[in-house]
Amino acid sequence: MSVLMRGIQVTAASLVVLAILFAAGRFVWNYTRGRGEPSISQAHQAGPHPRVAAPQSSAPMTPFAMTVDLASFSPTRGEEAKDSPNKIHLPPKLLRVSFLLPVGMEPGEYALRLKDSAGIVLKDAHLPGRLKNGVTSVEVDVDFSAASRGSFSLMIRPQGLSWRTFPILVE
Repeated sequence: MSVLMRGIQVTAASLVVLAILFAAGRFVWNYTRGRGEPSISQAHQAGPHPRVAAPQSSAPMTPFAMTVDLASFSPTRGEEAKDSPNKIHLPPKLLRVSFLLPVGMEPGEYALRLKDSAGIVLKDAHLPGRLKNGVTSVEVDVDFSAASRGSFSLMIRPQGLSWRTFPILVE
């Protein structure tokens, strides 16, 4: 008879432990699930307030990859540095641009600055210049999707030297 009583006590204790675990699990589930959204009972108590949609964060967009060759902006020997009639044409999108630097620019660290026509700096970054197939390039993500169309200035400078400016047209 004592074995039967012992079995009933173990079963009862097990059921109590399972009930406590179940209640704790429900508490955690309800606490973490509805953090920003009121429960049905809370919504009825609060009164007739209009529901405002939470700001939705857009899914991260993949930048549109492009390569821009800046070799046409290299001055020829004996020619004075002057404003080039050439412009870099870029679309109004989120871009990952690989700028192929002009001839003579060595691998190393480069400062890159992008300014709008009013002189406001939109991007200021330090990037590694990498050598591939004899051409040094820097890669940067630039978001022109929210920018107004128009003229911009891309400025690139190797460490310790002066800025080289390249005209950009976003259209």
